[in-house]
Amino acid sequence: MKTKGLKLFLLLPMIFWLVFSSLAHTAELIVDNGGAGTSSTGTWFTVSSRNAYGGNWAGNNTGNGTGTAIYTFEAEVSGYCEVFTQWSAGDNRCTDVPIVISDNGVPLRSNSVNQQVNHFQWIKLGTGPYNFSSGIGKVTFASPGGCQTNTDGVKFVCSDAPPPLAGETVNKRPSWEITQDGTDKSIDWVDHAPNPRFAIYHAEHEWNDLVLDKATGLVWTRQVPSATGSDFCNPYDGGSWEKALNCAGSVIGGYSTNGVAGWRLPGAEELGTLWTMNPTGVALPLGHPFDVDYRVQCDWDQDPSCRPWLFWTSTTYEPDPSMARAVSFQCEQCWGGEEPYYSYGSYDKSQGGHWWYVRGGK
Repeated sequence: MKTKGLKLFLLLPMIFWLVFSSLAHTAELIVDNGGAGTSSTGTWFTVSSRNAYGGNWAGNNTGNGTGTAIYTFEAEVSGYCEVFTQWSAGDNRCTDVPIVISDNGVPLRSNSVNQQVNHFQWIKLGTGPYNFSSGIGKVTFASPGGCQTNTDGVKFVCSDAPPPLAGETVNKRPSWEITQDGTDKSIDWVDHAPNPRFAIYHAEHEWNDLVLDKATGLVWTRQVPSATGSDFCNPYDGGSWEKALNCAGSVIGGYSTNGVAGWRLPGAEELGTLWTMNPTGVALPLGHPFDVDYRVQCDWDQDPSCRPWLFWTSTTYEPDPSMARAVSFQCEQCWGGEEPYYSYGSYDKSQGGHWWYVRGGK
């Protein structure tokens, strides 16, 4: 009696179990609007739709993007998660709805979505996956106002397997592993105690200090705006969007940032990783290490002639290529010790702006 084939047939289920049990476990969780784990501020209405997940979606027409109309999704998650959302698209929808992904309030990524397109399609937010180390993932929508914002749930797709290190690699080194000039020794990063998300490299001159964001692997100049070694690229004079792109090369000039090349203007999504949503607007994370120049943080009460500084991103505004995404710094009482808040929008590329350069991540 031949039994080899029978034995193999009987062993196949065990073989498959051993193979697949050794692979990363993946789990999917959807938090629907109006369900457990959701909360909101302002007035959000509900619209029934057979296309919507759970049969309806939530909308708002009256927000101003700074906390008056916020919709938050919260879930218990573990591992490394990609985040998706969907919405009801239409001509009256907002084209730049700000969305913040956070680890129980600690911001990981900011996004802006155009809700006039992608009708009821699960759209991935950012690059992901994100490590929700606290076990609580939060996704916050802010209604800009002047148009309709809506949301139809958030989906977390989580895996036990960690993602590759963030950032580019050069000679098999991650982008944040910067070597000292003329050596193969990495510079020493020092954790920033007020907010351990960040680490600092202290250069000989403070305007050359670097900041590593451990949540993204991106390296930023500590000084805001970024110091340059060119009179043409004076960071306080600023300039057009094209000038901001071209002046990235001067960061390694007279004011060399440890001789590190590869500086560039950040994309809108990358600059958004430094935002955090709070009841008064959008601001840098609490305890951040950045040195924001006082001229950026002008106080309108002290000097009515001052105007918010505009910071360019490399992202062109798709509906109008003559415009680019930018963030403006605004403050009412900064001279009294308050942090500035920020406004995100699209601006004509020819107008004056400033730059805050980044390295890695591509």
